[in-house]
Amino acid sequence: MADVGASAHEAGGKRRVFASMEAEASRRDVVFEDLAETVPCAILLVRDGRIVSANSWAERLTGRCRPDLVGTAFDDLFDPDTPCPLDPPRVGSSGPSTAREWRQCRLVDPDGRQRTVDVSQGVVAYEGLPTTVVSLVDVTEHERARTAVRAGEDFLRNIFDAIQDGITVLDRDLNIVRVNRTMETWFKDRLPLIGKKCYEVYHACDSPCPRCPTLRTFEKKELQMEVMARAGHGPGGWLELYAFPLLAASGDVTGVVEYSRDITRRKEYENELLDLNARLAEARDQALAASRAKSNFLANMSHELRTPLNAIIGFSRILLRKSAGVLPEKQTRNLETILRNADDLLDMINGLLDLSKIEAGRMDVVSETFDLREVVHEAALTIEPLIESNGTRFATELSPDLPLLRSDRTRVRQILVNLLSNAAKFTKGGRVTVEASLLERDAAPARGGPFVSIEVADTGIGMTSEQLSLAFQEFRQADQSTTSRYGGTGLGLPIVRSLTRLLGGEVRARSEVGKGSVFTVDLPVHLKKREAVDRRK
Repeated sequence: MADVGASAHEAGGKRRVFASMEAEASRRDVVFEDLAETVPCAILLVRDGRIVSANSWAERLTGRCRPDLVGTAFDDLFDPDTPCPLDPPRVGSSGPSTAREWRQCRLVDPDGRQRTVDVSQGVVAYEGLPTTVVSLVDVTEHERARTAVRAGEDFLRNIFDAIQDGITVLDRDLNIVRVNRTMETWFKDRLPLIGKKCYEVYHACDSPCPRCPTLRTFEKKELQMEVMARAGHGPGGWLELYAFPLLAASGDVTGVVEYSRDITRRKEYENELLDLNARLAEARDQALAASRAKSNFLANMSHELRTPLNAIIGFSRILLRKSAGVLPEKQTRNLETILRNADDLLDMINGLLDLSKIEAGRMDVVSETFDLREVVHEAALTIEPLIESNGTRFATELSPDLPLLRSDRTRVRQILVNLLSNAAKFTKGGRVTVEASLLERDAAPARGGPFVSIEVADTGIGMTSEQLSLAFQEFRQADQSTTSRYGGTGLGLPIVRSLTRLLGGEVRARSEVGKGSVFTVDLPVHLKKREAVDRRK
């Protein structure tokens, strides 16, 4: 009986120990479940591949209530293409195992919506059995943000690499921290570029140049530029380099962005242009020398021709005067023809002489004070026979407020004679008018000072716009038919233009076929002293 009692006592003790252990385990399970509710992430307890418990965060994350979660296969929560395998280590009575590393998976709710979660696993003793504890953290928005950032970085990188000019990012120690594809192409013999000093890449040297724009950018905190020969990019390569400072919120320069443009072709074009300009300058000098030689030749020849021609004209006039009533009529007409042709030839030679003097810079311009009305009257008397022979009427309209001019009287008269001769020659039975007035200040040429405007108008044959564009060119008339019909050398208007410019003025023209032409000369009231030599001196 004693043995039976002892055995019963021992069995009762074991039952109490087991009951105490079960109570302690139950208490730990309750504590664990309470702790799981306080953790701000989804907690799942999984045993034999199925969920045995879950906290409220798991309900919200998975979209399933706890009764639906308990008993559900763990794999059914995830996208089949991205499963979350469970491989828990064994656990003993000593406690939980160390948690595994986080991994990322796709959680699928009952409606098929997916969320990205970070998953971590560990093993604990739950209900007295080894159980996998799984924590799920929703990182969907973070992942979207990371994806957007990566997409933005890829987009910027593509733009960065698509730029055909070279871009380099440097730190304060002149180390290259980033380059685009263009730089890698230009300096492919020095790859990798990142981590090297910029001067090692650009100049293949061991120290920066004192004129380095990057160093100046660090000092001055502003854009710097340099044009340099590029080493390592073929013979004669040139770069135009801009250095932009990268400023921190404090205003300190934390780095520099270098923008490099290949200007090799531009340099080649510049050199070609310089060479072309040199050749053009040489050709211009040769042309000017030839023009001066021509002008000197014409001036000398014109002078030499005038002497015998004046003799011919003088003796012809003497013969006509002394042979009046003595020589037969036919011989008298022959002498008149000689005299008329000699006068025409003298006019042409005088025109050539004037033009060559102007071109050669040998025409003297002198100034004196005179009344423009008197000069208009003298010019009209000179061409009066031509006007009367064509049956043309002549009129003047001179403003009463015309001031006295201080200019070259001879040259002004020559301008008027040429314009009036030209108008009278191309006007048959019409009218030639001379108008003169003081220009209003707003209408005066931009050179400043008072100006007078002299306008010679006719009702002659007129000109087309194309003919008018050639009117002031030497030895040119409207067309060949005009030359054959009206004669002349085409020097009158070019001489007018040259003389007008010589006196500091401007000449312009307008014309309409069949309605006549108008030539306007604007002359300064006071000729500048640097343009003239005072006749009184």
